[in-house]
Amino acid sequence: MLFESLANELLLELFKCLTTSHIFHAFRCLNRRFDVLILEYFRKCNIDFRSISKCDFDIICQQHLTEIIDRITSLCLSDKGDTPGQIDQFFKHGFTFQQFINLRSLYLYDILSETIMNKVMFDLSHLSNLTHLTFGQYYFPLKSDYEKAVSFGNCIWSLPKLVYCCIKVEYKYRQTHHFADRCCRDNGIFITPTMTSSTLEYLSFIGMKQCDIIMDRLFTHTPRLRRIIADNCLNIHMNSLSISSSMTTLSISLINVQYRDSFFNFLQKMPNLHYLKVEFYSVYLYINGQRWEQMIRNCLTNLERL
Repeated sequence: MLFESLANELLLELFKCLTTSHIFHAFRCLNRRFDVLILEYFRKCNIDFRSISKCDFDIICQQHLTEIIDRITSLCLSDKGDTPGQIDQFFKHGFTFQQFINLRSLYLYDILSETIMNKVMFDLSHLSNLTHLTFGQYYFPLKSDYEKAVSFGNCIWSLPKLVYCCIKVEYKYRQTHHFADRCCRDNGIFITPTMTSSTLEYLSFIGMKQCDIIMDRLFTHTPRLRRIIADNCLNIHMNSLSISSSMTTLSISLINVQYRDSFFNFLQKMPNLHYLKVEFYSVYLYINGQRWEQMIRNCLTNLERL
């Protein structure tokens, strides 16, 4: 059987197993049928520019992206070592996020430039249909730059359809005697939104050195929040929090001794919690089993997994 005799539906399924770069390398300009299929595929599927050569990236941006830009539902850009400067180049080609009117998912990796991150956050507000947002290896302001941190948080919380937000860094590994020990990178984050999101349900802050979140403010401005995953939390002020019946999943690690009691007040406000994972990075944070048992019996009656 000749490869070209395969039905279009099978070829489109095959494309799902390949990267954006491989699809353009292998099939672009073979004949008109394949060119049409490539455009049709990217109208419905993910455009992933990770690990693509600059030459291929420029060709796609200059010759093809404009034709399908209003159909793209998922976009991934990366400034990683094998694609340095890609996000800046994306903007230099004249593109803005505002042109991706049907974009549902956006993945941005290795933005270590404050200038580029400022541009990204400003442009982000135009994505009125975005439901999933992921930052990996990012620049994000800390508490010392309070106004900018609030501004960045509000850019995310103001997205009208956003449901899922993940901000993460990759773990690094250090050799300790005869085994590798996982440890966090030096990235940190400060989250204190002042705008309310009526759609955001899932938040993840993964792999960072410190995660400084004003929790009571976070819950106040995220009323539909169902799941939080947070590494190395510094701040867990929760005394003023009202009952959060929407929360079902909590995975959190604490590194500050002074928030131990606040953490238990925090848990008491989540009667519908189904999944709970807690890590304490200080021996002074350990809590005796009787207190845990009392908490689960009295306040976490719906807990299924601990």
